[in-house]
Amino acid sequence: MKKPLYKWVLFPATGIALLLMTTPLWGQDKPINLQSAISAALNNYGELNALREERGMNEAAITKAELHPNPVFEAGGSSGILTGANHENSLYINISQEFITGGKREKRSRIAQKELDSFDSRIIDAERLLKLKVKMVYYDLLLANKLYHLAQTVNERNLRLLGITEERLANGEVAELDVNLVKVETSRSEGRKIDAEQEMTSAQQQLLLLIGSQPDVNLKPNDSLDAGVFEKELIDLKKLAIENRPSLKALKSEAESAKMEVLLAKAERRPNVTAGLSYSRENSLTSLDGMEEKSTDNLIGLKVSIPLPVFDTNQGGVIQANSRKNSTQSRYIFALKIIEQEVEMAHTRLTSAKKAIELYRAGILPQLEQNLTIIEDAYQLGEVGIIAPIEEQKKFLDVSEKYLMALYNWNTAVAKVEAATGLELKKEYGEN
Repeated sequence: MKKPLYKWVLFPATGIALLLMTTPLWGQDKPINLQSAISAALNNYGELNALREERGMNEAAITKAELHPNPVFEAGGSSGILTGANHENSLYINISQEFITGGKREKRSRIAQKELDSFDSRIIDAERLLKLKVKMVYYDLLLANKLYHLAQTVNERNLRLLGITEERLANGEVAELDVNLVKVETSRSEGRKIDAEQEMTSAQQQLLLLIGSQPDVNLKPNDSLDAGVFEKELIDLKKLAIENRPSLKALKSEAESAKMEVLLAKAERRPNVTAGLSYSRENSLTSLDGMEEKSTDNLIGLKVSIPLPVFDTNQGGVIQANSRKNSTQSRYIFALKIIEQEVEMAHTRLTSAKKAIELYRAGILPQLEQNLTIIEDAYQLGEVGIIAPIEEQKKFLDVSEKYLMALYNWNTAVAKVEAATGLELKKEYGEN
């Protein structure tokens, strides 16, 4: 029974339309590897650059904390012109300086330095998270690329099998149902190619946004989705995380800063001393028995001002500083637990992926591909029916996809282990 004409026209046209919709219409191909993607992201990512610019505010806080108070200059005078006492006038000049006591200036400077250290660790932590994000998106792109090529390989086998089946149908060796079954499998492999292209498009758009590249670039990942050797023990990874995790270093600096704030708050109980030096000149006119006598007095004075801490001994400041110290300590302890959990989860995923990869590499994949070729040849010779090569091809496709997923899981698990420890372990510890 022949198919209606509209089906022969509509179905291919729909497939072509879907392919055009999902294929990125970028012009320029750009090969890219993981390290160049990470470098571009670290240089161009807007939020990270904005955070780096904010560092200047913390540097300014250190400069401000190290400065002495400015001296105060006062001057004034009086005159008796408006009251008829033209010869009576006075002038005074006063210079005073506040002296910081109790080492408060040094404590403020150390607190500001610790705040800067914490901010620097926050920048490094933001870089750590950005690296992880780039790695995950890059591996998404790499996986989609591999799945696309796998679907293309299966599609080529289906087309070859379709040609064999149509030839056998023309010779009267098989029924039309065999041709229809192979056409269904061919359409399914085309669908897998389209799905993989959609995933590639999505991953490319995300990666372009992260690395700050032009949107008309077609990224071509040139790394291999493979698994290397990674033998770090869980206890070693936890130790590395505690020693190197920048988010933990930031909390540690905050905790040290909070301890210094307690000392500063206690030092604030001691009042600062203000000392001043003054000069005054007073002209006066004295009348006695019709005689007038002019006189000029020049005076030099010294003034010391010390607030008496009777009511306010900075009780509120001490309580506030102690509360902040306790808060940072609690957050530090909680962060330790979270980091250990992250390391454990990433290590567990890494171990599982490693086992799966070893299983597939033990001969399953090469044997499946060999079996598929043998059965396809047997079908061409008429020794088996069409169901045998179709089922064997499904088996080959299923195992191949699972193997690619195991490789993907291994690479992303390594990325998460590196993010959890705050180190590039492949580079710094010779893992490959």
